[in-house]
Amino acid sequence: TMDRIAVMFPLNYVLPMPIRMIFITIVDDCRQCCGSHGCLLLRKIIPMFTINYISAEEAVSVVKTGDRVFIHGSAATPVPLVKALQRRYNELHHVELVSITLMGELDFDNPLWRESFFVNSLFVSACNRKIANSVDGDYVPIFLSQIPQLFRRNILPIDVAMIQVSPPDK
Repeated sequence: TMDRIAVMFPLNYVLPMPIRMIFITIVDDCRQCCGSHGCLLLRKIIPMFTINYISAEEAVSVVKTGDRVFIHGSAATPVPLVKALQRRYNELHHVELVSITLMGELDFDNPLWRESFFVNSLFVSACNRKIANSVDGDYVPIFLSQIPQLFRRNILPIDVAMIQVSPPDK
């Protein structure tokens, strides 16, 4: 599903590496080329040999106030990226975090983050249950098989996606 979403939305992929993170921009920001989310044009592919290594802090610097950020879930939750994003709470406002079953040592119920992040959970897990039941979060009751339609039909257009993928082949 994420492979299909990568073609449809302006996404930023981050792969885990020891000490550093890989940040690969796959699609140019569609708002620059056609003024909207969901452009189906794959505008730019960066060859694997030109990958730039940057920190998690640098990777999450693409998130801006008002963005909707998809966070990959389950065992692939990009915990270092989420924590780096949370450390930017004082410079971000009204960032919506969309997720499915987040795992790892994450805490979303910090009073400091109330103006910065709104957690929109598509599947509630232990680390976001309390926030999903508060005014600082929400829960969308949906079947797992229907979630891709939220993105394809622009019901929840994504500005940035933080996902975990395997390291590149050698």
